Amino acid sequence: MKDERFVILGNGGAGVAAARAARASGYEAEIHIVSDTDAPAFNPMLSPYYLKGVIPWDSCFPFGEGLYRDYTITFHGDAPVEFLDAVNQQVTLAGGERLSYDRCLIATGARPLIPSVPGLENCTRSFPLRDAASARGLEKTLGSARRALVLGASLVGLKVAEILRKRGIDVLLSDTEDQILPHSAHPSSAALLTTYLEEQAVHIRLGCTLEGIEERAGGVACHFPEGVVEEVDFVVLCTGIRPNLHFAQDQVMIKEAVLADEGMRTTAPSLYAAGDVSQALNPLSGRHEWRATWANACVQGRVAGSNMAGQDTAWPGAIA
Repeated sequence: MKDERFVILGNGGAGVAAARAARASGYEAEIHIVSDTDAPAFNPMLSPYYLKGVIPWDSCFPFGEGLYRDYTITFHGDAPVEFLDAVNQQVTLAGGERLSYDRCLIATGARPLIPSVPGLENCTRSFPLRDAASARGLEKTLGSARRALVLGASLVGLKVAEILRKRGIDVLLSDTEDQILPHSAHPSSAALLTTYLEEQAVHIRLGCTLEGIEERAGGVACHFPEGVVEEVDFVVLCTGIRPNLHFAQDQVMIKEAVLADEGMRTTAPSLYAAGDVSQALNPLSGRHEWRATWANACVQGRVAGSNMAGQDTAWPGAIA
C-alpha cells in the first residue's frame, strides 16, 4: 500500500480518528486531510464549557497542533471541497487544486441550520456556536451584553441559556415547538424542566415563530407574532444542523445523509463516510438513520480508517 493515497475530507472527530486508525493498522502511504479552516480539529460540543469557564480554550482542540506531524499527515488548510468525482476518484478544492485518491473518506461534518427568518442569515450579531470563530465572536459580545435571544430549546440551547444567566444576562429562550427538548424529552419531563428554567429567570416562548430580525446599532430587534418586538444584544442559534454534502450530490447515495454500511463503506467504490455526514445503522430499528454526535463520529472514523487500511472492522451502530 506504500504507493497509495488516502484523502480525508474533513478535519473533525471522524476525519482525525480515521487517520489515526489507519496509521495504527500499519498504513504507511500518503494521508491527506482537507479542511475549510487552517486550525486544528475543533470540537463544537466543548465550546459551551469554555464559555462557562470550565475548560481552557486549547481544550476545544482535543487533538492539538502536533497531530499532523506525529501521524505524517499532509494538511490542506483553508481549502473547502468544491467537487467530488467518485467515478474518477478525484476531489477538487477551492482554488482549483485537485487531489486523486485510492480511497477517500467523506467526513466534512455538519453546518448550522439557519432558519429562514428575514434578516437572520446576514446578521452580524447572531452566533451559531458551531465553529471556533463563532465561539470567539460570542465570547467577545458577552462582556457588555445585558439581554440575549437563544433560538432553539435544544440541549445546546439549554446549556447556552445556563451560561448566559450565570453571567447575569437576561435570556429569552424561544422555540417553534410546544415544549423544550422536543426531540429528546418526554412532555412531562419537559414541563418540569421548563418550570425550573423559569425559576432561574429564563423567559421561555414556545410554539412561536420568529418572523424577522432587524440589526440596529449595538443590538437586534426580534419580531414575533402579533407585533411583539424583543430588543436583545445578540442571538444564539441552536436550531440544529445539516450535513455538509453540497460537493457530493449525484456521486453517492444520499438520503438524510450519505448511506454507509457497517464498515462505513458507501455505494461508490473506494469511498467511505463517517461522522455527521453519514447515515448508518440503528440496531434497534434495523434502519440506517442519521445520528450526529461527536462520539459516533469518532467511532465511525476509527472503523472507516481501519477498513481503508485493509482491516475488516464493523461498527455496531448507535441508538438515539
